[in-house]
Amino acid sequence: MKKTITLTIIILASVLTQLITFLPWWSFLVPVALLGFFLPLEEWRISSFLYGLFAGFLTWIVSTFYFETAYEGKILIKLTGTGAAYYIFYFIIGLIGGLLSGLAFYTGFLLRKAKKLRTPEVIS
Repeated sequence: MKKTITLTIIILASVLTQLITFLPWWSFLVPVALLGFFLPLEEWRISSFLYGLFAGFLTWIVSTFYFETAYEGKILIKLTGTGAAYYIFYFIIGLIGGLLSGLAFYTGFLLRKAKKLRTPEVIS
């Protein structure tokens, strides 16, 4: 349940950041990295990179599908034509978004881990 909530939070942070129109396209990485820093992921068995990858992949695939339906399929058809290239392009778009989100989330996780290592312990 915690893992599903985490994925949902990452997806919502990415989508909500992209709704702010004056921000650049890469601005969704900042809240994803912050979530990687603040969410406690040490006890989980799956890498935090994979959570970011999966959330980013889903976000970009769904948003590509949304914009394709909103523009009646004119964007990707002009770029790829029909056939297998159309679906390969979907996968490539999702992979790019997933890799960026995964790296951002993992960076936040590593920053949290580094902060714990640098915090001095008080010996009494």
